[in-house]
Amino acid sequence: MHTISRRRSLVAVIFLTIAAQAVAQPTLDAIASHFPFREIGPTRQGGRVVAFGVTAGDPYRFFVGAGPGGLWRTINNGTSFEPVFDREGAASIGDVAVAPSRPEVVWVGTGEANLRNSTYYGNGVYRSTDGGETWTHRGLEETHHIGRVRIHPRDADIVYIAAQGHLYSENEERGVYKTVDGGETWQLSLKVVVDGRSIGATEIVMDPADPDTLYAVTYDRQRFAWSFRIAGPGSGIYKSTDAGASWRKLEKGLPSAPLGKIGLGLFLRNPEILYAVIDDQSSPGVAEADRLRELFSGRRPSRPPVGQVVYRSENAGESWKQVSPEGESIGERSNYYGQIIVDPNDADHVYVLGIESLGVGRRGRDLGPQHPLRRGQSRPLDRPGRLASHAYGLRLRDGHHL
Repeated sequence: MHTISRRRSLVAVIFLTIAAQAVAQPTLDAIASHFPFREIGPTRQGGRVVAFGVTAGDPYRFFVGAGPGGLWRTINNGTSFEPVFDREGAASIGDVAVAPSRPEVVWVGTGEANLRNSTYYGNGVYRSTDGGETWTHRGLEETHHIGRVRIHPRDADIVYIAAQGHLYSENEERGVYKTVDGGETWQLSLKVVVDGRSIGATEIVMDPADPDTLYAVTYDRQRFAWSFRIAGPGSGIYKSTDAGASWRKLEKGLPSAPLGKIGLGLFLRNPEILYAVIDDQSSPGVAEADRLRELFSGRRPSRPPVGQVVYRSENAGESWKQVSPEGESIGERSNYYGQIIVDPNDADHVYVLGIESLGVGRRGRDLGPQHPLRRGQSRPLDRPGRLASHAYGLRLRDGHHL
């Protein structure tokens, strides 16, 4: 009997102990607090970077636009970044620009303009008047892909937009748009129509000495689920000397159709000097009409096309001269890259963006102005196969600050 009583007492003690422990058991939140979460991927949340918006006079403060990954801001020269566009109606960024006259005014064109099959569309233009803290949608919803935003240097309400338009279908909301009232209204400044098709614009360059002088690039392309027409008769370079009221096409010394994407750069200290990298999709020995039929039917070229050629103008675009050697393509896939940047302090030093970005000029041991632009003797800025350059930002007073 005593043994049974002792056993019962022991069982009761154990039961009470377990019950007490159950009552004192920590909560799930308390347990989870000992296991802090850490980020394990994806490692490239923003995807490819396509644009920089730098504050005039303060290079430590700038914005970074990611093609499929929103808009980011740094105030400490890139030591840290914060997302500032997460609550808006689009995640894909085409371009971002900070107003030179009012750095608290920031304009964003949504919809990446690097026209891959993985490119997301946007829903127009946004404006911030408090440095990116809050945003207001300013229209142009159907432009879908915006290649460039240019702001007047003395008036933050005057803005030009290069609109590519829909990627997989035709639409009319293409070309260069202009607003003079901060986006309350928009005017279609440059409209190019070829065979009934509206052609999109992908670049705008503004003369820093005369903001009424503008250059715009049109890009005739069409993507399909199974293919991509990378060129057409509507691609070209246009110039306006009356703030976009009228435009004329620049042609002297430049190749004719079919052309793909065109990158355009201006030397800021002498705006008479311009460079263009042009994707010449004509095929030597093939008639223009036959080559266009190949492009529009989605067939491969019967003969290799010319490829990307660099031209230079020293009279504000009135005439151009090829500065890359015959038979050599400079740069990479134009629809994905297709940009040329001129050093702000050296007219003979330019950058052609691509998988292997090229810096060519007198600096280092590169080519001088009297020699043609050559890929083989240029300086690779990125390691091939490792980094791809879609956008560069150069500080005006220091061409070494990239």
